[in-house]
Amino acid sequence: YIPASSLKGKIRSLLEWDLGLVGLDQDKKGAPFSYKNIERAKDRKSAEILLKLFGDSDVKENKFGITRISFSDCRISPESEDKILSEAKYENIIDRQKGTAEHPRQSERVPEGIKFCYDFKIKVLEGDDIDDFKKLIKRGLNLLENDYLGGSGSRGYGRVEFSNKDEWVEK
Repeated sequence: YIPASSLKGKIRSLLEWDLGLVGLDQDKKGAPFSYKNIERAKDRKSAEILLKLFGDSDVKENKFGITRISFSDCRISPESEDKILSEAKYENIIDRQKGTAEHPRQSERVPEGIKFCYDFKIKVLEGDDIDDFKKLIKRGLNLLENDYLGGSGSRGYGRVEFSNKDEWVEK
């Protein structure tokens, strides 16, 4: 399965980078974006939507109340249950001066084509605009499709594609 926390954290992080919110807290390097830095945001509206959806790390000054989005762990879809769910990938390092392979190693990964079921829920409170939430979430899903989830992304691992990004089930 893909842990919900991995999916939520990666999407939030990619959105913070995309919206230019990384590094606005000069007191804490690498700290998540929070409301106290909202005035420095280029796109204040999108920054506020991000904080409403994913929560504010500054719990003392939380202006938006509870986090609106919750993710579920992504389980293997029924159509992939009978497939081989992991493969061994062998790698090494090439010494370019000697022309030899060194440090052979094996890593385990999910093969291409395995499908997972993804699910998240959004709480809509008074004054919230569900269309703004949907737009930002879709933006985050698109960013993740152009990036990777997990480790070794520069070697092609962790590529994901989301189906049904435009379909919303409202309950």
